[in-house]
Amino acid sequence: MSVSAGERAWLPTSGRRADARCRLICLPHAGGGTAYYHRWSRYVPPEVELLPVRLPAREARLDRPPLADVDAVVANLRTVLAPLLDRPLALLGTSMGALIAFELARCLEGEGQPLAQLVVAASPAPQCWSFDIREDELSDKELLDVVHQRYGGPAPEDILSSDGAELLLRPLRADLRMIGRYRYRPGPSLGCPVLALMGSEDSTVAPADVSAWREQTSGRFAMRTVSGDHFFIASPTRSLVEAVVRPLLATAGHGGRR
Repeated sequence: MSVSAGERAWLPTSGRRADARCRLICLPHAGGGTAYYHRWSRYVPPEVELLPVRLPAREARLDRPPLADVDAVVANLRTVLAPLLDRPLALLGTSMGALIAFELARCLEGEGQPLAQLVVAASPAPQCWSFDIREDELSDKELLDVVHQRYGGPAPEDILSSDGAELLLRPLRADLRMIGRYRYRPGPSLGCPVLALMGSEDSTVAPADVSAWREQTSGRFAMRTVSGDHFFIASPTRSLVEAVVRPLLATAGHGGRR
């Protein structure tokens, strides 16, 4: 399988499977990279090509400037994914990644490209989205304190005392600016199934706001509560991964693209 330079930058090549029957594109939370989704590889069957997205300004793309808004991310991904639309495709996004996945799904379906499924994790529906962290008004310590108190994750002291503090803070600030600028625009419902996931201990997302994803599709909708906090995606179980990939495999088993 030939992989372009653009694909290599946005999609790590370690998950490529030339004989896969379908693809799962995974989008990260704010400040996140590809590591969380690589943990899924132990449970993803060989028929599924797991492709975590690497956004600019992190990991192997530290030299790239961060993108300013969700529309810019979607436009770039639309180009990158163009050669990969020959097989059933599903999108999975966590928190910020859910917004990007939703807008990317809108873009693809608007161009007549069907999706096998949209999976959104730890995120309110876009019409319920609100965000009040003004990263530009906070010092590094203040920002990390707010993020830790609201979402959990590593302690601010541990991050600030590490050699890689700046490597985390740069994409985190950029992503928080990006989602702070996001404004939902009403539009046609998606046609693909939507699976909405939330953590049982995630106090940052109201169940009613997660169930509101139902309004965004004319297809099947399911909501599932998973054991864990806002970052439950980082600790995948076999049952969680199976719930995500089962509809994708079903689509692939019925003649590929719809």
